[in-house]
Amino acid sequence: MRKHFKTRFPPDNVNRLDVTVATDTFFSDTTAHDDGIMGHGGATMVQLYVGKTTQYTRVFPMQLESQMPGTLEDYIRQVGAPNVLFSDNAKVQIGAKVGNILRHYTIGDQQSEPHH
Repeated sequence: MRKHFKTRFPPDNVNRLDVTVATDTFFSDTTAHDDGIMGHGGATMVQLYVGKTTQYTRVFPMQLESQMPGTLEDYIRQVGAPNVLFSDNAKVQIGAKVGNILRHYTIGDQQSEPHH
């Protein structure tokens, strides 16, 4: 037997947040100005993550709606894995890629009613 300082199960190696995080995609008609930061130039939408009790807000610019699973992975890597991800019934937010990420990190999933 040897000592293990990190678990062999990678999802246990991320910070855990004791909070429900709400997320939604916001769209814009105009593209973002290129300010020299990677990913900002040409972005026409953002993915917003807000802690329901902490009010901690994080925004990720996107050029395509299909980049949402990548922003979720970035949020988990940079901030931590929440207990629950709360979203509306957008197809990309309840799709297979997001479902796999949530299952991998054992994050609960909740959706609001459609059109509310």
